[in-house]
Amino acid sequence: MREYRLFLTDIVEAIDEIEDFTSGMDFTEFLNDRKTQKAVVKNIEIIGEAGYECAG
Repeated sequence: MREYRLFLTDIVEAIDEIEDFTSGMDFTEFLNDRKTQKAVVKNIEIIGEAGYECAG
């Protein structure tokens, strides 16, 4: 099993990517950009999986 610090790094990197992908967008722009939506959802999945591994 990986060290929990590596999972925390995954979480921080995923948050950074979400910020990068959505920077400068308002909510309407986000709703109209399916690629960005999918990229954000993928990073939320990464955050969830890494959080689960940290807890377990």
